Amino acid sequence: MLTWHQIPFKKTHDLDDLRQACLPLNPEFASWLAGVERLSQYAWRFRYPGAPYLPERAEAEPAQRAAARLLETLTVYLEAQHGS
Repeated sequence: MLTWHQIPFKKTHDLDDLRQACLPLNPEFASWLAGVERLSQYAWRFRYPGAPYLPERAEAEPAQRAAARLLETLTVYLEAQHGS
């Protein structure tokens, strides 16, 4: 989203930082990105084999669904922007 709007940002796995940078772009982003910070841990916590903690299915599936919903919502938004 930030790249689409040509807004520079630092490399980070902190999705709350990225969410905060996106909020001024569109009022709808507040609801779309609500709770996204909970997904930050999935960018690093389980990244390498032998990680000290692996999520149980009951934890991983809702996180995966939340990420998929967000991706779908933002894809639809960007496709609409591309057409305008």
